[in-house]
Amino acid sequence: MPPSLEPSGRRSLLQLGVDMEQWRTYFESSQYVRTTLADALREETGADLEEFNFLMVLAEAPQHTLHLSEIAERLVFSFARLNYRVKTFVKRGLITKEQCPADKRASHVTLTRRGLEHFTALGAVHSQHVEQLVRTRLTPDELALLASLSERLRS
Repeated sequence: MPPSLEPSGRRSLLQLGVDMEQWRTYFESSQYVRTTLADALREETGADLEEFNFLMVLAEAPQHTLHLSEIAERLVFSFARLNYRVKTFVKRGLITKEQCPADKRASHVTLTRRGLEHFTALGAVHSQHVEQLVRTRLTPDELALLASLSERLRS
């Protein structure tokens, strides 16, 4: 048996000091929630969760506009993946892409009226499943704690 793995199997092979049962519970439950929400959205709308998240970030932004770099950072997208999505959404009329007036090297994207309507329709389906999957199982205090802990992990 590798020296980094205790007989109980409760230590990380990388010895991160994380109880593997706790980590596994977090990892599996977060994957379950993500997969369940993604499957429901795709089944009912044909859209994927990445599309919803992309549009949500823009819908929440001032004037529904963000720099591409901000979107990439928030969604943890590579620029290649982001550019593919941008081209697809521009072609579908969901967003516009323009050169930033202040920095000619940068671009920003804006959610169109059509994009906002599409996001609103996706949001209705997504919210229904979030309600069933998450809000019925956690109290408001637990949801606040979950948000706080998730933010700490992300920072």
